Amino acid sequence: MTEEGGDSNDIRSTYDEIDEEDEVFRSDYTDIDSMHYVKDADSDICEEIELSDGTFNYKPLVDESEKPKIGSEYSTIDKCIEMYAKYAEKSRFTIRKSTQEKLKSGIPVRKYLLCNKEGLPKGVNKDTMIEETSENQIRTGSIIRTGCLARAKFKINVTHTGYVLYEFEEAHNHTFVPKAYRNLTKKRKQMSHPEQIFVQQLGSTIIEATRAHHLYASTHGGYELVNATETEYQNHKRDLNVHIGDGDSQIQLSALFWADEMSKYNYKEFGDTISFDATFRTNKYNMVFVPFTGIDNHRKCVTFGVGMLSNETTKSYKWLLTSFLMAFHKQPRLVVTDQDPAMRNAIAFVFNESTHRLYFVQSTDNRENKWLSDMYNIRNRWIPAYFKDVELCGLMRTTSRSESENSFFSNFTSGGSTLINFMMCFEAAMERQRHRQEILDDSTMQKIPRFKTKLPIERYAQKKYTKTMFTLIQERINSLFYDCHRLAESLDNGIETVTIKEIREIKVNTSRKKYNFGETSVQNKRNQTKKELRFKVSTDKSDGLVICSCMNFARFGFLCRHIFCVLKGNGVEIIPDKYILKRWKRDILPPHIRRKRQMFGFEGGRYMECSATVYSAVEYCLNLLAKDEGKLIEFVENVKRLKTEVEEANPNAKQLSKKEMFNLVLGVEKPEVNTVKNPEPCSNKGNASGGQRKKSEIEKLREHMKKHRRLCKKCVKYRRHDSRNCPKKPDEIPTDSDSTVVSD
Repeated sequence: MTEEGGDSNDIRSTYDEIDEEDEVFRSDYTDIDSMHYVKDADSDICEEIELSDGTFNYKPLVDESEKPKIGSEYSTIDKCIEMYAKYAEKSRFTIRKSTQEKLKSGIPVRKYLLCNKEGLPKGVNKDTMIEETSENQIRTGSIIRTGCLARAKFKINVTHTGYVLYEFEEAHNHTFVPKAYRNLTKKRKQMSHPEQIFVQQLGSTIIEATRAHHLYASTHGGYELVNATETEYQNHKRDLNVHIGDGDSQIQLSALFWADEMSKYNYKEFGDTISFDATFRTNKYNMVFVPFTGIDNHRKCVTFGVGMLSNETTKSYKWLLTSFLMAFHKQPRLVVTDQDPAMRNAIAFVFNESTHRLYFVQSTDNRENKWLSDMYNIRNRWIPAYFKDVELCGLMRTTSRSESENSFFSNFTSGGSTLINFMMCFEAAMERQRHRQEILDDSTMQKIPRFKTKLPIERYAQKKYTKTMFTLIQERINSLFYDCHRLAESLDNGIETVTIKEIREIKVNTSRKKYNFGETSVQNKRNQTKKELRFKVSTDKSDGLVICSCMNFARFGFLCRHIFCVLKGNGVEIIPDKYILKRWKRDILPPHIRRKRQMFGFEGGRYMECSATVYSAVEYCLNLLAKDEGKLIEFVENVKRLKTEVEEANPNAKQLSKKEMFNLVLGVEKPEVNTVKNPEPCSNKGNASGGQRKKSEIEKLREHMKKHRRLCKKCVKYRRHDSRNCPKKPDEIPTDSDSTVVSD
């Protein structure tokens, strides 16, 4: 009994504790339910007035000196708007422009400024976008307007020299925006000009509006410090494309060619060999993008110009190459392209002084392949041995250069770009390419490579060539002590001929383990082997002419190791000037031309340069004062004071309209009347129906072989087709009596 009684007491005690906790909970809940929201000092911004009908009006609590006063006069309508906007900002509500009456001369007579919650919501409309439910579906939008009567009315004064405030309603029928949400008001959410430039700049690297907003917020202290939301960024991009609209091109383009001043400098120095190839899906009109590519003095790709074509016909390529020739005034020595027949015909017609060759192709062992047979028949167009007499024929041999350029431009363009957006993306790509050139130039000037020999000719080469080219030449000079040896010498009619033996290491392809010679199979056990080669170097001491049988200088534009071996044996300490091509020298491009730009409507990028300087200076000061709150606040106030001084010093400077802002961002002014249309969407081999390129026969065969076998009801066999596309003729189809299911 005692134990049971003890258990009862414990249970009763537990229930008592639960009851006490429940009483406390109910007490707390009652307190919460009876609480009223208490505004903090910053949120106490209005006076609440109860009306006779039980509703409330609200008057903003601002200094009397900041309130509009009936009878006050202002010089212009803009001053009236500015005054009321400042008052609304202090009171934490948003204004809306309303009625404006004008004289026949265009002079405003009256102007009404209202609270943005003025008026009543319109009747709810049916959603006519959905046919099935258009009769009963209603839109579920939020209501903003509350019928607020707060307003300010202005009229022209008697002397017509200004405007007077003749009516002012202070009370509102709604509460005001708390300070914590002021950044989300319509006025505050407007994108600033720097933000619009930021979105446009990121758009040139295929970063869309939403991600641009994330990046801007992360670099400016967080989302709460960026007034514009993702929606404003997206709407800006949308409105910008709408602004471009039918004014995307000034004519209905079928072809376009573009080359700037820096491109002409590049072509002048490096235009001996060019390559061009067509790429697709770079703009919403499906125009073919054709970049002209060369190799600069750092052995990097350099763009001479770009073309855009609506089709890939011989006529289009003739126009493009003719425009290229008009811009640069001279033909290249060598042109390298793919096997496009339209390109071949156009090159033969326009570049009649140039040598045209195809990209080098590495063949396979499938000798019965028709494509390989065709390539063999035109081997004189692509095998390097047929072009050994063409100067600098070895600079471009494979498609790697063009593929590298196409990959480079793909980082800046997208298939949905308008022509204006595409050209701005192209300008951004050119800036990156030229900045890379600038970095390599600086590296050449500032960094001295380690020398590998004590030969004076090595130090002389370092002073003449870029760093990239010197590395190649240094390797050849260094090989004199290991790989090259003089074997024999002869003299005939003043021309000295030296035979050079070179020990060259040849790497063996280990992926193929066996080599078949008839019926004999030889296992390859080494990754590399050494081979002895012999070359002849002829020297004419009367004019300093040096020629090697390897033809390295003719093919690549710099001396080979065999000639260096002869020069060393003859005691020559410098490279003859005739064998130092200007295209490989350092400091041949003017840096000021490389930096010249015209984007966002400002010649030479002066605006962008000043913006970068100001941002950098302000950011430096903020970081410097980050740990001293007093000085930090003082610095911010000084910046605000400077802003006010600039505004007061430029009283006539008005805010740009949306159209003016778009023109400024794009750097081009849209004409008032468009007399032409946009380019028609094109259909080329690289963007066929569905956005897919045409497939070769080999690709089609590979895809066919990947298909699963199925039973064809016509031929009654397991094949990679069905009865709809059976290749058998009706008379070849077996009957039911003799049909047998087989599998191959």
